[in-house]
Amino acid sequence: WGSEATAVSPSADLQIVVITGRNRESFLLLQSLVNRLPWRVTLLPFVENIGDWMAASDLMITKPGGLTVAETLSCAVPMLLVGIGPGQEQANADLLVNEGCAVVGAKETATLGAQILRLLGDDERLAQMRAACWGLARPYAAQEIARLAQCVVQAETIYE
Repeated sequence: WGSEATAVSPSADLQIVVITGRNRESFLLLQSLVNRLPWRVTLLPFVENIGDWMAASDLMITKPGGLTVAETLSCAVPMLLVGIGPGQEQANADLLVNEGCAVVGAKETATLGAQILRLLGDDERLAQMRAACWGLARPYAAQEIARLAQCVVQAETIYE
């Protein structure tokens, strides 16, 4: 993952989906930029079916917040991490990178663009990252926690 400052080519066959969640300020700012980009861009606010969008993705470019990471792992989507905050986000980033699920994005825009294109063009690397995501994913964690809670409430033996 070199640091050459190559701009993302307008001829690159990309479809970009940006979901801003409940951040209206970001949505409005991006709305003013979308029409100036040379790629197909779908800009959405908060969506109920985020899992469907993730499952259709080849690469997730995101901050490594806890819920986002858990959902992305469950969909086995490789991650490129940007804007990593201190504390838990940094710990999440370290784990994801060490386990092969993610790479840290470059800070410079042109370098980041080249990094994204390289990653999207490397099917073998993306497949390895997807497999690593499956290895860390715990898609049934909520059900497991509910089952354990039920055992505690019913005073059943959980572990022997």
